[in-house]
Amino acid sequence: MSSASLASGRRTADSRSERSERIPPTTPSSARTMAESGRRTAGASESERPWLRGARAGRTVPRMSLQKQLQEDLKAAMKAKDVVARDVLRMLKKDLTDAELQKGAALDEDEELQVLIRAVKSRKDSATQYDEGGRKDLADTERAEVAIIEGYLPQPLTEDEAREAIEALAKKLGVSEKKQMGQLMSAVMDEYRGRIDGKLASKIAGGLLS
Repeated sequence: MSSASLASGRRTADSRSERSERIPPTTPSSARTMAESGRRTAGASESERPWLRGARAGRTVPRMSLQKQLQEDLKAAMKAKDVVARDVLRMLKKDLTDAELQKGAALDEDEELQVLIRAVKSRKDSATQYDEGGRKDLADTERAEVAIIEGYLPQPLTEDEAREAIEALAKKLGVSEKKQMGQLMSAVMDEYRGRIDGKLASKIAGGLLS
């Protein structure tokens, strides 16, 4: 295994360790506190979370860099005493910094997007595991973090929009057979990275091809 792979593995382990350390499952009172905080954050409207409103707008108008946006939003979260938002924003900043160090250069927007997508997937997986383990309090916290991170992703396509987009790509590529599924899915995920759910895309694409 290369030194770069080992370093990447250590960073992943460190990141997981840090996340587990900041979500204390030790006492009923601490669990209730985190669960309530998570539910409040997940249920907050965008008007109550300027970091989400700013992130959404940032995808359609000239915007500051993601790192700078996160720093500004971190200040807002700290001022609002939103513990869940504060912690997840700090972790996102660290994830982006780690990715830049691994690359040895600044990330482009697509690479930043991939960091956010991985962060969402990791937390969704953790929420599922916590649910299966009967730890709804921790699962709620993970889902609250997902809601915050998704605020920095491009607006997702609705199912109708996804169907229209996939049909257009299939026509453009001239694909119509099941054996061309991989080609179509690759094009879909490249074109709409971060905006379309992979399972939904696969279901729609599979229905189009004979």
